[in-house]
Amino acid sequence: MRTTLCGIEYGALLLHEGEKFHAAATRGYWEKVEHSLRHPYSLGANSPVQALLNGEPLVEIPDVIGHEVEAPTSRTEAVISLGICGVLFVPLRRDSLLLGMTSAARSRRVGAGNAVVFDAAGDHEISIPITVNPRDV
Repeated sequence: MRTTLCGIEYGALLLHEGEKFHAAATRGYWEKVEHSLRHPYSLGANSPVQALLNGEPLVEIPDVIGHEVEAPTSRTEAVISLGICGVLFVPLRRDSLLLGMTSAARSRRVGAGNAVVFDAAGDHEISIPITVNPRDV
């Protein structure tokens, strides 16, 4: 997989077992958030990640705070407390079976630029704009 993760501060490898997900590995999260991700959980009915179960090649949540207003969860609240404002989920599949997903998240604290992520086949690219928090300038 070709990957450039400039500006990505947080990430996870999430496994899908039965009807639940849980993190097998994480990077950058506070202990409270990491614990929440490692404990098996079901997706909410309004979770955009449900699209991965339906075969979508990736899911991007560019505005985590706006999403929290529409479909609040304790995991989303914890993620917002870290200052995370955008998340990208890329599925891990064998044939059409969803085995899990990777996530890459950015916060408002990082510098200007773009984070670029490619899927395993290298044919889906997404560029996540990284902005500067005006309070940090």
